[in-house]
Amino acid sequence: MLHHTEAPSDGDALYRWRWYALVVLCGALLIGQLDMTVVAMALAEIGPDLDATTSQLQWVMDSYAIVLAGCVLLGGGLADRYGRKGVFMSGLAIFGVASVVGATASGATVLIAARATMGFGAALFFPPALSIIAVIFPKGERAKAIAIWSAIGGLGTVLGPIVGGVLLDSFWWGSVLLVNLPVVTVALIGAATLVPTSRRPGAPPLDRGGALLSVLALGLVVFAVIEGPNLGWFSPAIVVGLVAGLALCAAFVAWELRRLEPMLDVRMFRIPGVQAGAVGLVVNLLTVTGMLFAVPLYLQSVRGESATTAALVLIPFGGLFAVVSFTAMPAAHRIGIRTVLVSGLLGIVGGLLILAVTATADGLLGVIAGTAVFGAGAAWVAPTGTTVVINSIPTTKAGDSAAINQVTRQVGAALGIALVGTVLASVYARELAPSLTSLSATDADTASSSIDGANSVASGLTSGGDALRMAADAAFDDGYRVALLTVAALTAVTAAFVSFRLRGERG
Repeated sequence: MLHHTEAPSDGDALYRWRWYALVVLCGALLIGQLDMTVVAMALAEIGPDLDATTSQLQWVMDSYAIVLAGCVLLGGGLADRYGRKGVFMSGLAIFGVASVVGATASGATVLIAARATMGFGAALFFPPALSIIAVIFPKGERAKAIAIWSAIGGLGTVLGPIVGGVLLDSFWWGSVLLVNLPVVTVALIGAATLVPTSRRPGAPPLDRGGALLSVLALGLVVFAVIEGPNLGWFSPAIVVGLVAGLALCAAFVAWELRRLEPMLDVRMFRIPGVQAGAVGLVVNLLTVTGMLFAVPLYLQSVRGESATTAALVLIPFGGLFAVVSFTAMPAAHRIGIRTVLVSGLLGIVGGLLILAVTATADGLLGVIAGTAVFGAGAAWVAPTGTTVVINSIPTTKAGDSAAINQVTRQVGAALGIALVGTVLASVYARELAPSLTSLSATDADTASSSIDGANSVASGLTSGGDALRMAADAAFDDGYRVALLTVAALTAVTAAFVSFRLRGERG
């Protein structure tokens, strides 16, 4: 018979079922991260089946990420005050029900609403899961638990396209959402029996003003970042959204600084370890999502590989990420967490440079080698960055550390696609422009919008089609290379910043 007691509040006393509870928490993380990418594989079937426009298909993807990022602080605040286990299970239940609604949707609007609701559910179970880990594991075991958590999270992101491809080979598009149900069911049963109850000691009533400001601020910023490449960075909707979002972020900080018991103690960002860990996590997720956006697109649109081949090429990345994650904290104990975190960031730089240098090479070896090196580097950043943040903040404020970790992850993920997509698209359009002078304005706009558009235009030309295809491939290669080098430079600067903020830190 399992003993349901309040979890140790200081992380020193041992909770006997902690490792079994970790399995439940990781299962929830797996499906939450999986849903970031698995739906992308089904968009080609969702479009004709639901008669969805291109804009609606974009929102099928983005509504999940925007709501998740916007509500993650609210989820952490609710969990701290009303009980982490209850909020965790409520989030799972909402996520599961919304998955069924989305899978059986008869129209794009219903599917978008279901995906947004899934994002809200994920925002309720992500933060308390990490808070529970910080509470039930003593400091000596916490790093190992976080390494497992980070490995599962990375694996979920990479498995999305692979799982989606396998399911769509045998079932209809709704299967990519229904696959969540078995995991949700098992996780709910496991949470009810294995996860202890805990909350922030002496937690005050929910800071409703801070909660509202955080949802609006993060939601608007993430919306602008995600939609900027599609609508144009200077379009009214993006400019207004970004300015309003940043203004609300400033208002949120000012509000929280005046509160005696804030929802998120923003003073925590003064701590060097929190700064280093948070920035490292933002850049880590930025590079991971940016790479997962650019590489499959390059493989399919330029090299002509199938979606299945593109997914299989990424298996070494996912495998190395999962395996190397478990070596991060043992290495940190031997050579210092600062050295491991900085080395991981430099590993990401190395992988990006390999991908950029081998962009025009024959064969897939360069892509496999680059993503493998990248995965090994990212595997050292995720657990160490998370550990630095959590161990820099008192366990009594586990909700703050979990919220910081989750916000940095979701914002980084949104920034990755936006940054890589914007750089790639702008360089592609600039380099292709000289080859479009003989085309009509409509064909020129279509060709410059994407490489698939250029191939479509080329197919309809009576002459010059092959030349346009070659020019588009060369322009995409240039954009792909510049985007990767841009992200590599940003990561190198981040490594220098992290090294500076953690100087003298070994533990």
